[in-house]
Amino acid sequence: MTVPSVVWFLLVTLISASPLSFKHLKHDTYVSSTLCTSVECLEAAYKIKSSLNMSADPCENFYQFACGGYVANTRIPSDKSKIGEMRGIADELHADTEAILESSAGDDDWELDEMVRQHYRDCMDQERRDELGNQPVVEIFQAIGGWPVTGGDNPNEWHQIQKSLSDHGFGMRSTILSVSVAVDKKDNTKRIVYIDQPSFGLSREFLVDEKDNPEREAYLKYMVDTAVYFGADQGDAEKDMSEVFNFEKQLAQASAPREARRDAEKLYNLAFLDQLQRLEGHPTEWKGYLQGLFGVQLEEKEKIVLKNPEYFEEVANLLAQADKAVLQDYLFFRAASQVMDSLDSRARDVKLEFKKVTRGVKQEEPISKRCAKAVGFQTYQDGLRHIANSMYVRNKFSEEARNQVLGIVTRVRQSFRNILNDLDWMDDGTKATAHKKLDMMLESVAYPEQLLDKDIMEKLHEGMEMGEGNFLSSKLRMNK
Repeated sequence: MTVPSVVWFLLVTLISASPLSFKHLKHDTYVSSTLCTSVECLEAAYKIKSSLNMSADPCENFYQFACGGYVANTRIPSDKSKIGEMRGIADELHADTEAILESSAGDDDWELDEMVRQHYRDCMDQERRDELGNQPVVEIFQAIGGWPVTGGDNPNEWHQIQKSLSDHGFGMRSTILSVSVAVDKKDNTKRIVYIDQPSFGLSREFLVDEKDNPEREAYLKYMVDTAVYFGADQGDAEKDMSEVFNFEKQLAQASAPREARRDAEKLYNLAFLDQLQRLEGHPTEWKGYLQGLFGVQLEEKEKIVLKNPEYFEEVANLLAQADKAVLQDYLFFRAASQVMDSLDSRARDVKLEFKKVTRGVKQEEPISKRCAKAVGFQTYQDGLRHIANSMYVRNKFSEEARNQVLGIVTRVRQSFRNILNDLDWMDDGTKATAHKKLDMMLESVAYPEQLLDKDIMEKLHEGMEMGEGNFLSSKLRMNK
């Protein structure tokens, strides 16, 4: 990583250039005491110039003037739905991570590094994944009572199934209700439990739209095709998953649209665990339900924030009225959908047909990119991402570049301090508060030092086991 790649955008006002290609740039054309004439500056100038559309009138259409050249000269790859100016950096990053993952272990490597490389190799072994098919998931589903649409007669309540799926590594905390632990918005020294409306398998806006649209049709087809992939009869899948679709649509209708969720104060409704309403349809005992999902002990007076109390009450009515098998089918479908990309070629084809309509992609990403993300590179998902990031820092990161950027941050901080000191309209008390806030600002540049601490990384991954030769099983095990 180089400094020019971080700060090239600061050079816009320093250079004006109009070459047809960089190789035609002449150094003596730009010799001036006020202009940057380094190779990096000339490269940045050409990059900016090539993004412009000089035939457009900026007073009439500034977007076309500023970006017309980039839009005209840039092709969106068939495996992506959009592309941006960061593409080059992302491609460079992937090339670096692929080299790290495919390299042999060195003398300075950690034992944890081999765990990441093994997970990558398992992901890349498409022949083995095709051989296993859907069996790893089917075995889990059968162990917890079975998916009704595929012939299972499950006796469990919806919240029991949700917990069981979560225990097996499926991310089930945002299906019917969203439950999470995050920083308390009103006291950032503490964390608090949030209960909210969930995310949906399809954007809420499409689900609540009663007009026929290709996205809704594609989603229902995806539901049916997923059930059939896991063993359901085509006719049964069409009937049962249509009911599941209608149930999710009801959940979406009970939820609030994005524009109604802009006021942070309205999303902060404090309650205590023992005060949560026990409505028909809800889990029979909130403390046990939350402890089961989080795997920790909670106090009776544990603070809870209800971000959408109206949804909290309305979903109870929906749950109380819904057919038990429909609730079960919905939860199993949401679990299955999470792993379709990690199964065999047939499963990924089912998911790709859905993505073609909803995301505009025409084909999958190359398997090396998919697997690099699966082991923790360029992703915020849990699992091995911390050790993957550590591998990148240890192998590719420029300490010199990091120190230069830290120097820039230090100078900006000092400049702000000087401005505060020179203000004549601010009283001393307010200045003292401003200085205190400035001193408390953290500097997050490049990477945290903990990524280079082997002991911390080993403790973080202590007890984590990988199932060699079974990519999906390892992935679910890491999610527990």
